[in-house]
Amino acid sequence: MDLQIRGKKALMAGGSAGMGRATAERLAEAGVELYISARREERLRNAAKEMSDKYGTAVTPIVADSSTEEGRKALFSACPDPDILAITIKPRPINIAVVEGPIDASSGRTNSSVATGSEGLTGRP
Repeated sequence: MDLQIRGKKALMAGGSAGMGRATAERLAEAGVELYISARREERLRNAAKEMSDKYGTAVTPIVADSSTEEGRKALFSACPDPDILAITIKPRPINIAVVEGPIDASSGRTNSSVATGSEGLTGRP
């Protein structure tokens, strides 16, 4: 299937393993120029090289923790104007044991879990 995204730029938070790696593989297969991030440098660099070799597209590894402002700045410094933004990182778990009452996303109690996955990258630094 031709997704008509060949030549586009994609910035991926969490592209070296699991769901992120699978997503990155599909984007590379479609001819997208990839910028993938992860905290584990060796695994990230290996994944970038394997995808680049397999699909013949540019895959730029960015060692960064996208849960931090510094990490998010590193991502957007490497790819300031992505056509595609994919966020496939696993957010920090909510410690339910210390939460009393229902979890309300507007209360701020879930912010540490969803900040990276939604607010962190979409609210660019």
